Amino acid sequence: MTALSDKALESSLRALAEALESGIGVATYLDNPAASAMLPAEVREGLQRSVGAGGTLATGFGLLGVMTSGELALLRAGEKRGHVVESLRALADAIEQRRKDRHRLLMGLLYPALLLSASGCLLPLPLLVKEGLGAYLSVAVWLPLLVLLGVIYALVVVPRLGPTSSLRVMPRRIGFSLPFLGGALRKGAYGTFWEVLGGCLSAGLPLWDALKSAIIAADEPRLLAREASVLGTIEAGGTLGEALTSAGVFDPSVLAAVGQGELTGKLDEVLPRTARAQRAVARQAVMIVIGVLVFVVAVAVLGMIVAGLVQGVQGYFETLDGVIDKSSR
Repeated sequence: MTALSDKALESSLRALAEALESGIGVATYLDNPAASAMLPAEVREGLQRSVGAGGTLATGFGLLGVMTSGELALLRAGEKRGHVVESLRALADAIEQRRKDRHRLLMGLLYPALLLSASGCLLPLPLLVKEGLGAYLSVAVWLPLLVLLGVIYALVVVPRLGPTSSLRVMPRRIGFSLPFLGGALRKGAYGTFWEVLGGCLSAGLPLWDALKSAIIAADEPRLLAREASVLGTIEAGGTLGEALTSAGVFDPSVLAAVGQGELTGKLDEVLPRTARAQRAVARQAVMIVIGVLVFVVAVAVLGMIVAGLVQGVQGYFETLDGVIDKSSR
């Protein structure tokens, strides 16, 4: 698996799209180091091997392990439709949006992280007076250090992990199980589901295959648990609306919109619109959760600081009383 940041992957996709749009063949572009200089060496070499062996771009990116299953499904759909350039640009835009969402999330978490670091430094201050600098540092260093490690993990490590890496997937899995945040993350996962489903159906993939690709791409525990029911409904001759209803995880309003699109033959318009709406709701919900978290952390830290100050003042007066008692004897 190639270690490639989201930004590097986005740049690679845009460079490929520009080259193909200009009329350069994939093999010609990859075989010319000067023309394909925008591609990281490992990406260019991996795609060269795939294309040289008769494979596709989707096959090459799949072997490199730098795309999610949903992204690969959309690229395969674009290749099947003959709309590779559009698919590459759409994927680049989606990855750019993912980077922006991650940046917005991290900026939202920056304030509570700073508060926690400050509390870790301020609360042990009485030890500085009572037991000296060494005792103070032995306690005060841990919380800021943990926050720093968390920041490094989020900003440096995660963007360079493969999409299937357990270190990248684990925080998302934990997030699904949390109250409030889990609901927001599910909305985002369902947005991915609708996007991949729409792309696969537009490419002419059979409904069963499109649904399976979309379920895998969403990677949402509740939907994965209902995969057999959804696909079984299609195998039994059911409609898309019946299959989605059997999942029991989608909002009735969304199911109604998809059902109308199925009846009118406008799923290619309804599904992308549904995906955008679900992701917008997910982003809004995540920001609300972060806002509540910031408020709770701020109140908790303020309470701990006040309690520590009160305890320190009490200790000071107790020490002062002891000194006065000794001097009066």
